[in-house]
Amino acid sequence: MFKSQYEILENISGIPVDVLTWIEDYLNDRTESDAYEYSDNVRVAQVGSMEQESKYDEAVSNGCCGFYDETESCPIDGKEYRIGFNYGH
Repeated sequence: MFKSQYEILENISGIPVDVLTWIEDYLNDRTESDAYEYSDNVRVAQVGSMEQESKYDEAVSNGCCGFYDETESCPIDGKEYRIGFNYGH
């Protein structure tokens, strides 16, 4: 049996599957708007994780055009996550 994309991401990122699902829903709610057309370069980091935040900052610096970056508190685990993407290419 193949692992789900979330199980693979959990192993890579250390972010639990249920939190990744919440993040996907969060992003889908925002990117459905025409204001965020052509969104890509999705990035997520748990606040306080130096490794994740370093990768997040690298992704920000590699992005172009419009930026969406927020810090949100996850209702599932109570931790804060930086969530962002680029749009409008």
